[in-house]
Amino acid sequence: MRILHIISSMDPKRGGTSAFVRQITSVLIKLKHHNEVLCLNGNDHDFLSKEPFLIHAIGPTKSSWAYSNRLIPWLTKNVTEYDTVVQHGLWQYLGYALSDVISKRKKEGLTTPTWYIYPHGMLDPWFQKAESRKLKAIRNWFYWKLIENRVVAAADSLLFTCEEEMRLAEGTFRPYKPKSVHNVGYGIPEPPDNGDRQIAAFHSVLPHLKDKPFLLFLSRIHPKKGVELLLKAYADLKSQGIQDLPYLVIAGPCANESHWNELQSLAVSLNLQQAKVPYNCSQFIQITTTPPSDVFWTGMLSGDLKWGALRAADAFILPSHQENFGIAVVEALACGTPVLISNKVNIWREIKAANAGLVSEDTESGTQELISNWLELSPLQKNEIISSTIKCFTNDFGVDNAANRLTKLLNGEPL
Repeated sequence: MRILHIISSMDPKRGGTSAFVRQITSVLIKLKHHNEVLCLNGNDHDFLSKEPFLIHAIGPTKSSWAYSNRLIPWLTKNVTEYDTVVQHGLWQYLGYALSDVISKRKKEGLTTPTWYIYPHGMLDPWFQKAESRKLKAIRNWFYWKLIENRVVAAADSLLFTCEEEMRLAEGTFRPYKPKSVHNVGYGIPEPPDNGDRQIAAFHSVLPHLKDKPFLLFLSRIHPKKGVELLLKAYADLKSQGIQDLPYLVIAGPCANESHWNELQSLAVSLNLQQAKVPYNCSQFIQITTTPPSDVFWTGMLSGDLKWGALRAADAFILPSHQENFGIAVVEALACGTPVLISNKVNIWREIKAANAGLVSEDTESGTQELISNWLELSPLQKNEIISSTIKCFTNDFGVDNAANRLTKLLNGEPL
């Protein structure tokens, strides 16, 4: 089967959606499906040539809508070369363009590929309710009424990565009339081998953390991720004189300079001692700092450094206000690392049921509760959670299960 994935950006720094495309295509390739990607990046990025599939980069675009006058002509000429088109994300020109091209072909009685849409959490009600997004919520409401509801209704199916995402999508906008919806799940491959090498690589740039407990936040640094909650909760516990409070490592790129500066100022106001930070908020540099430090900012970690951080951490923590799936959460589970997450991470039910971590509200008190409850566990209780992490990964988030469900759907078989 020939599959075309359409996404606004394949830049790894843009976070989960591009990572999802890379993961799912790698699995589909192993299952003998032919995969290509159409994106709206410029064609001058290094990451475009590092994938095992062909990427058509027809950008760049300048607006958040990701408009390109090359998109409809490209689709008109090439869309029939594929059996299936998979649209990743909503609220951008690519959905409008795809709807326009496919609807015209149908009106003319011409063949069209099967068209699926992964919303990737973009129908989550948080985006319409968050105080910081009032103007964007109004914009989305109008856009839904005028355009996006028709795009959703025209696609053959909406695909969701977990049951919670599919449930939440039902009540965010009206009218909401997809032809069909499917929870196809999502999974990731097992981590690369050689954990000792990976941990050593991490310790080589953060030697102060060798044999020391630390909590790891590893994600994009974005307002929805709850980093401010994490800093405040950590500072509160520190002020209480909590014994054996682990260090805090905050790893991830940040595309929003003002948010980055706000977090740095917040940490200072909370009297948190910080390690030397990267010279910009999206690039990792080696940390050379003299302890004591409470918080270590590392920038984006990748390769052995990322896997080493996940394996070396006492626990992974993500107090996110909204998280569609949480690839890094599952990566932590796959490394045998417990996860401390908010109940706005859509896979929290599976993790709680498996006893693979702790769950609380996405508030300052909830985040403080996550940390304090983890610290209050006995060694035996912690070991029970640790022993459940890889089982949870294998049973709920292993790539084979998700790949089999998606393959069945693409082949027209019942799930």
